[in-house]
Amino acid sequence: MIVEGIGKKLDDAISDGLEKLAQESGKEGITIDDVDVEVLCSGSWLRKAKVRMTFDADAFEQQKAFAPAEKVEEDWYQPKKEFRKEKKFDKRERSDRYEKPRPARENKAPVENKEVAPEEAKQPAAPAEPPKPVSEEQVELARAYVSELLRLMNVEASLVINTDKGSIDLDIVTEDTSIIGHHGEVLDSIQQLCKRAVEEGEDKHLAVNVDCKGYREGREKTLVALANRMAAKAVKTGRKVLLEPMNNTQRKIIHATLNDNDKVFTKSEGKEPNRRVVIIPKRSRNNRGYNNNRNRAPRTETTAPESAPVQTAEAPVSENE
Repeated sequence: MIVEGIGKKLDDAISDGLEKLAQESGKEGITIDDVDVEVLCSGSWLRKAKVRMTFDADAFEQQKAFAPAEKVEEDWYQPKKEFRKEKKFDKRERSDRYEKPRPARENKAPVENKEVAPEEAKQPAAPAEPPKPVSEEQVELARAYVSELLRLMNVEASLVINTDKGSIDLDIVTEDTSIIGHHGEVLDSIQQLCKRAVEEGEDKHLAVNVDCKGYREGREKTLVALANRMAAKAVKTGRKVLLEPMNNTQRKIIHATLNDNDKVFTKSEGKEPNRRVVIIPKRSRNNRGYNNNRNRAPRTETTAPESAPVQTAEAPVSENE
């Protein structure tokens, strides 16, 4: 038996031919393995696919008769067990289930408010301890040491010593002003030498002040006036002002004088003995004029005339090093 199948594609043509063979031969279960297929046209977008099938009915019956019985396979498919979703417990229930029992609280007796007696109230701070008295040995040592220095310097003078402030304040009474020196340099040297000679044991910080004709007080007033005058100049010009080199005590006076000035701040630059105070206007940090003038050579101000009395007593605040 020969039939032809037609379809849009080759598979469609084969399916069409198998259906025709089943209808004409009255046989069921005909597959492509039971027929001979000849492709007449594989098909294109203009022409349909076409095949020719040749079927031998007698051979199909014999093959079907002698074919072994199909072994029925057991159905290994087993339906999945339906797992029951665990019931979602409320958080409160779970916390109650696993929460450990807490021990019962003991009822504590209320604490009575104790009134503070007026004597137990805050007492004012104790007054500062009076300065440690200076020993007679230290006073005599300072007197002898300074007297010997003046003798070696050929200076006729008498000494007046006061220890009421817990320090050795030594005043040289003489008509020879050379004992003061330029800006008190000679007095500073005598003071440092006397301090090292007097210090002993635990009194490493014993203050020794050497003065002559009220020079220290006058020098301090001069430095205070100089600091205020140079600060006003720095604010007016918007440029920093460099003072002349000074010792540690004199620089402390400058720093202490301008410490509360809200228009300038001070700092020390350089190394001893050329260390000096620099006064810088605060507003000049952010204005354009200061940035344009910062590369210019700074002006060094002459602090005070040499003839003016100056003080080198220690200032109340520390130096801003």
